[in-house]
Amino acid sequence: MLVALAGLILSPSLPWLIDFEDGPGPFVGEGVQVVADPLDASNQCLRIGPNASVTAEGLELPAEFALRLRVLMAEDHGWMETPVLLLDPEGHGLQVFIEGRSASLRVVPVTPQGYGPTAANLTLPMRIRLGEWHEMDVVRADGRLGLGVDGQPIGFMEDTLGAGLRLGLRVGGAVTLYDDLAVTDPGDRMAVYARALAEPGGDPVLRRARRGEAMMEVPDSARPFEAIPLKVSRPARATLYAADGRLLAAVDVAPGEKPQGLVAGGPPGQMRLRVEPEGEAVWETSIAVTPELRLDTDEGHGELFQALCEQVRRDGSSMWFGNRRIWASPTWFRDHVHEMKAYKWWAEDLTSYAETLFDLQPRRGFFHEIITNPGDGHTTFVTPEFLHISPEDDLAFIRLEIEADIEYLMVEAAHTIWQATGDEEWLRRALPHLEAGMRYCLEDPTRWDPDHGLMKRPLTPDTWDFVYGYSDSVRSIEPGMPMAIMHGDNSGLYQACNQLGDLCDALGDRSRGAVWRDRGRQIRARANSILWAGRHYIHQLYLQPVDTGVDESQILSLSNTYDINRGMPTHRMAVAIIDRYRELRESQDFAEWYALEPPYPQFGPYPAGSYINGGVAGFVAGELAKAAFNHGREEYGADVLRRVAELVERDGFLGFLYRRDGTDQGGGPAGWSAAAVLSAMAEGLAGITDEATLYEEVRVSPRFAAAGVSEADVVLTYGPSDAYVAMRYRCEPDALSIELTGSPSVIKVRPLLPSGMVCENVTVDGDEVPFECTQVEESRYVSFGVPTAGAITRVRVGLAPGAEARQIQRS
Repeated sequence: MLVALAGLILSPSLPWLIDFEDGPGPFVGEGVQVVADPLDASNQCLRIGPNASVTAEGLELPAEFALRLRVLMAEDHGWMETPVLLLDPEGHGLQVFIEGRSASLRVVPVTPQGYGPTAANLTLPMRIRLGEWHEMDVVRADGRLGLGVDGQPIGFMEDTLGAGLRLGLRVGGAVTLYDDLAVTDPGDRMAVYARALAEPGGDPVLRRARRGEAMMEVPDSARPFEAIPLKVSRPARATLYAADGRLLAAVDVAPGEKPQGLVAGGPPGQMRLRVEPEGEAVWETSIAVTPELRLDTDEGHGELFQALCEQVRRDGSSMWFGNRRIWASPTWFRDHVHEMKAYKWWAEDLTSYAETLFDLQPRRGFFHEIITNPGDGHTTFVTPEFLHISPEDDLAFIRLEIEADIEYLMVEAAHTIWQATGDEEWLRRALPHLEAGMRYCLEDPTRWDPDHGLMKRPLTPDTWDFVYGYSDSVRSIEPGMPMAIMHGDNSGLYQACNQLGDLCDALGDRSRGAVWRDRGRQIRARANSILWAGRHYIHQLYLQPVDTGVDESQILSLSNTYDINRGMPTHRMAVAIIDRYRELRESQDFAEWYALEPPYPQFGPYPAGSYINGGVAGFVAGELAKAAFNHGREEYGADVLRRVAELVERDGFLGFLYRRDGTDQGGGPAGWSAAAVLSAMAEGLAGITDEATLYEEVRVSPRFAAAGVSEADVVLTYGPSDAYVAMRYRCEPDALSIELTGSPSVIKVRPLLPSGMVCENVTVDGDEVPFECTQVEESRYVSFGVPTAGAITRVRVGLAPGAEARQIQRS
């Protein structure tokens, strides 16, 4: 028999229904009351907030359940959310909530001590507005949690919850309404979720066929280099073709035996398998190539790679601006571009943030850089010229005028988008905006110093956003504000000129591209002449006298590592910078990846060693490792990665900034640091770089020997397209074996040789090819091209002991 109590209908078994018509039911507490539905005055609902939390006492959720409730965000306090708590008796569990501004469904771990890092951040297909009702679903069954909104399955996650769960509701500084809470038996709901979401990465579906007396079985998909487990009931000939028709393998298959050499590969798409059983008709079927992002080695780099990818994924969010959904990772555009070094591998939307800033670009040419809510304090730090507020979308777009990097970072973003999409029409629309932004850098009197022919900014700590001698709430360029030339802005400008050259070439305007490259060469020459301090770049070149009490030429600042990877210093200068960091490795601090060293005694509110004024930066570690891999300091680069892995193992994440004793001090998006290290792993350690678009032309320079790696498997993808490149690397006593497949049609190979070894010969698909041996500092490389890339290209570099690297070329 059902019993009704204060709007609550309970029974010893499910369902439980709470409609709040006669009271709050089991949700009694401060900040909780029953009110009229703002959209239907005849209906009652539960109001919670601000800053209230309540648990349904006396109600224990069953081991498996389907929870559904209606939620309405009634107030905006910089965020809009609908938190639902699932807690065990000890206070451990999860908070599940819709975040309205980003239109996302999020899950955060809960402990008695507080909240952990986001465990899931799922983008919703619908817009979430203030004052609208939405349905929220949580299904617990089969060892998993299914999450949904408005009747649509949104995502899965592993069920880590304990037994004896209690249900709670809470709100932060805003107000949320709840209604029509139902807890029912899950039934087959989890199966419905599985079908609706069609989870990627699941087990392949087996395809079976009969031809006369012959039975055959094969999966419908396979990863690159994965052996295809074809089963036959009688001897057969199996021929596998890549998606573009090139031959992958032709082998004989016997009953009960695994076919040898039948492996997946080739460009993205459907491979074609032709099976000819003895005495029976031919069977043909398709097998999809399913590349999955990975970087695994026998030295454990795979765990670090996956952990850092997850760290970057947590920074993504979305919001609505008019009819456009903007995806940002995170919401400061600078950080968004730096993290693009990693999320380009999986994010489908790389363009919406940039396109929005194109649409808002003022005639003066600058770009906004922050998306936030109109109540954010940063809106008060700038003049109206640098602020755009959209009341109907509850969004504010801000440009901190003192920042000098956004325009050249926009070019970097566009270059990455072009590589990941190959979309020349998008590029054609973007180019006028990019060039207008660059003219702002090169011509605006607040940005360009004509006396030195270099870019300038207010006197800030490297590329940061507060000025010496001013409150950190002043982010506009004011009369009399000290101005300086910072090397990192000019390396960014130099890189942007080269990248604009690439983009103009791609659109067929090579003369225009040459003009941009020439401008870049001029900037590089002046910067290297004026700003070089002997072992690194001077931190800030004052444009008028400023009494800071420091010698700027002695300060090693974070942008030195970016300068190297942007190509501004010569190789010799790059080595000097890297070796300066190597010397600092011997300091008493836990790591040498300083933002500033030595720091200012005081910069704004930050004493020496605090925040960007001398903190230890995870993103410097990543850029430094990448630079070391590319400039003959490979073992040092591998050492930086090893110590980063130790930090991630210790803390569960890589921090943005650390104190010099190794404790985390936050201060920014940890995904920025993670992306820098991931880029060092992919382009430095694995040495795979895209030299055109869609991985069609790649340089492969694996440096695994520096990290003691004997076996490595790497797959790099692009989120907006199906392009990929895969590499299998093996180091044997007498040879390096490298296999390559995927989208590339042009491949240049340049592996690092193991210490003490020289190259004897090189074969590509069994044929000897000419090669060149070179030395970078003490490191030995062998360089050669692949004459014609096959569906799978197999390279063998013959090795022999050698005391000295030989500068030879063989043919």
